[in-house]
Amino acid sequence: MTEQNLRKNFDDLEKKVSDSGDIFDSIKFNEETRGKIWKIFVWGFFIAIFGSILVTVLYNVYFYYITQDTSLFLKLDSMLTLVGSIIGAPLGFVMWYYFKSDKD
Repeated sequence: MTEQNLRKNFDDLEKKVSDSGDIFDSIKFNEETRGKIWKIFVWGFFIAIFGSILVTVLYNVYFYYITQDTSLFLKLDSMLTLVGSIIGAPLGFVMWYYFKSDKD
């Protein structure tokens, strides 16, 4: 191949790449990934809180129906504290990661 043919091929290839818009943008990728992780953790946190409330209420109703005794009841505030402390640390880390500056 001659030099002119090679230049023409490279110019055609460059034009195809620039026209397609499929250039990888690492900053946009990082921001989208951070956003997805943040949404998953926040939604998971709220689902876990709601689930702990639901499980506590259902547990208490079930055992009251069977035993007619309130001594086996779970305390809702204890369950919420437990779930919040277990999930709160990872959620805090994810929020820190999401909102940190990109100076690195």
